Amino acid sequence: MQLSSQRDMFFSWFCNDKNTEQAFQRGEEDFRDHIQIPLSRHVQNSKGKNILEIGYGGGRLIAAASAQCHMSIGIDIHQNASFVLSELQTRNINNCVLLMVDGRSIPAANDSIDIIYSFAVLQHVNDVSSLLSYFEETYRALKKEGLQFFILGGRYFSQQSCITELAMLLIYLLRISFSLGDTVRQALLSTISHLYLRILLSKLIPKKLVSKYLKELDHGR
Repeated sequence: MQLSSQRDMFFSWFCNDKNTEQAFQRGEEDFRDHIQIPLSRHVQNSKGKNILEIGYGGGRLIAAASAQCHMSIGIDIHQNASFVLSELQTRNINNCVLLMVDGRSIPAANDSIDIIYSFAVLQHVNDVSSLLSYFEETYRALKKEGLQFFILGGRYFSQQSCITELAMLLIYLLRISFSLGDTVRQALLSTISHLYLRILLSKLIPKKLVSKYLKELDHGR
C-alpha cells in the first residue's frame, strides 16, 4: 500500500472522511462550531491559554485548537503520537505536545490547564472507573477559572440540558453495567450521578465559584 494511502486511511478513520485533507477540514469546522464559538462567550482572548484535548485521535481538532492558543496538549491511548505530530508539523503547527496515556489520567499538574475539551470520545470509554477518573482528573487539572467542554455522542454536557444529559449518561451506564446485580448497579449509578453533577456545576463556570458546592456534595455523599 502506498504511503499516501496509509496516511489517508489513518487520518480519515477517526471521522469516516474520504482522505486526510477532508478530515482536517472537518476537524476545523467541528472545533469552530463546538468549541471555539462557545468558548468565545466566556474567554475574550485564548491566545495566551493552555488547551488540552482528551482523545486527540488523528489530531484533526487539536490542529485547529493550536492556532487559537499558546500551547495545546493532546492525550490518547494509541501509540501513534509521533506520526500525528509529524503531520501537524507539516501544517506549521509547532506549539503542540501529544502524549500517550493509560486511559484514566491526565498528565498535568493541579490547576495548570485553562481549557479541557473532549469531542465525541468519552462515549467510547467502556470502563466506568476510567470514565470517573477522567471526570475527576479534569477537575483536578483545571485552573481555578478553567473551562471544560465535553461533547458526548454529539451532545454537550451542559446545565441547560442537564435532565436530558443525565438521562443519556445513565442509559449509557446501564448498558455497560448490564451484567451487574441490581444493588451494585444502583450504587454505581448513584456515584455516577454525584460526579456528573460535579461536571454540570463546573461546566462553563469559573472553577473557584463552584468549589464550595463541590465540597458540600462531598460531605453529603
